[in-house]
Amino acid sequence: MIFIIMEIYLSLDLIKQHLNIDSWYEEEDSYLEHLCKVAQMQVELHLGYSLSEIVDERGLLPEPIE
Repeated sequence: MIFIIMEIYLSLDLIKQHLNIDSWYEEEDSYLEHLCKVAQMQVELHLGYSLSEIVDERGLLPEPIE
């Protein structure tokens, strides 16, 4: 079995803010984190490279990608 360690670049708070979900609401956190991983994998497939290749020195993505 192969496990892929994946750096996640969007915080759960940012995802909740974007979706207009109160930060205190935690019932769907694991589902939102799963969706974030899937979305990130699709972005990387579309771009043709890992997001780790384009983060800045602070570990942040360029704003248009974020």
